[in-house]
This record gives sequence, C-alpha cells and structure tokens, in this order.
Amino acid sequence: MPDLRRLFGTLLGLVLVAGIAFPSTAVYPSDHTVHSEAELRAALLYNFAKFVDWPDKVFEAPDAPVNLCVYGAETSAFATALRPLEGKLARGRAVVVRTGVGREGLRDCQVLFVPGRRERWLPEILGAAHALHILTVGETEGFADSGGIIGFVAVGDHQGFEINVAAARSANLKISSQLLKLARVTNGRVDTQ
Repeated sequence: MPDLRRLFGTLLGLVLVAGIAFPSTAVYPSDHTVHSEAELRAALLYNFAKFVDWPDKVFEAPDAPVNLCVYGAETSAFATALRPLEGKLARGRAVVVRTGVGREGLRDCQVLFVPGRRERWLPEILGAAHALHILTVGETEGFADSGGIIGFVAVGDHQGFEINVAAARSANLKISSQLLKLARVTNGRVDTQ
C-alpha cells in the first residue's frame, strides 16, 4: 500500500505543479493562501469543470454559464469556499454557483457536488443527474465506485480523487485524458433510473 500512496502523492504534486487542479491564483486572489480542505476542494471542483466536455444540448446558448451546484442546503465552510468561483471561466463559460439545489433543480446544473450527508439518496440523485449529463462529484467514501463520476479520496495527508469512467460514459461526458492521468481510474457501478 505504501507504493500506491507514494504514487497518489506524486500525481497530486504533478497536478499542483502543472496548475491543472489548482494554482491558488486560478480561483483565489493572488494575495490569498489556500488553507482549508474546503478551499482545496472548491479549487479542484472548479478545475474539474475545465477538463470536461458536455454534449452541446446541455447548454441553452453559446454563452450560457456552467452551473456548479451543491445538492441540499449547504451553509458550511465549503459553500463559503465556493464564492470565489463566481464569474470565473470554465470551458469559455462563466461559472455560476448554486447551493441548496434539490432534485427538481438539477436540470440547470452541469456540475453537481453531493455532500457526504446526502449518501442515503445517492442512487436517486446519481440516476437523475447522469440522465441530465451532469458531472457528479462527491466526498462520500466510495463515491466513484458507487456510481458517482468523481470522488474525493484521502491520499495520506493529501487530497486526491478517483474517476469512474463508466459513469462518465453513462452521462455522455468526455473527461480530458490530462485529468484521467491524475486520478485513480475505476469502472465502478453506474446508477441510472
């Protein structure tokens, strides 16, 4: 297992150095140092959106925003960490952050973060989200193996992520090979309804 941890640490280091997952200036002002796990995850979430292609029909217009949504009421440090994402560009589109999204609000989302406390509704959420071509990201242990597309995982004292390529295909999303190289890739379950 130590070799796997070293590999993930190396990959995360490459992410940070390459600026793919996170230079603090990509999300936060240059005088801001990222300190918390919430800020790191927010930066990663933003950068995931920069390395995904959605079907054209997902966007109503060429200048439509990328809606980054948080499932359920989220008033935590993570919701606060998402605020600097507003107006940033991902795939040439402005990012709009929406918190407190329920199943009925999914239609307007392109990225959906599912907090860990929503685990019991996971199959229902993922089935609906993938049918709408939404990139699902979660923090629950085994999220990607359970049918989510990208799951945050702890790699030693670093934040890593895993990608379920079967779930991405099911949602008709194309994930950049650059991002896939930096993740633990899995062909986990695909939840559809």
